[in-house]
Amino acid sequence: MAKKTVVLLEDDIDGSEASQTVSFALDGTEYEIDLNDSHANELREALAHFTSAGRKLSGGRTRPIIRHRSAQGGPDAKAVRQWATEMASR
Repeated sequence: MAKKTVVLLEDDIDGSEASQTVSFALDGTEYEIDLNDSHANELREALAHFTSAGRKLSGGRTRPIIRHRSAQGGPDAKAVRQWATEMASR
């Protein structure tokens, strides 16, 4: 016997039928929201002012920014080692 699974998306704003899942990130947190075409366009238009002025990160994933500096002004070696260890374990 064959089975057919149907996934229906519901717009997370108003509960109507959604047509797409939109992904975005802010302050290092990634979000996904299911939206109909109208709400998806509304979100993109609301963010357009900021996305057009921002820098696009390559690879699609944000990387932690090391802000620690040693007394000499260079990167803090301990922070760099910790970051490298975290990246290697992913």
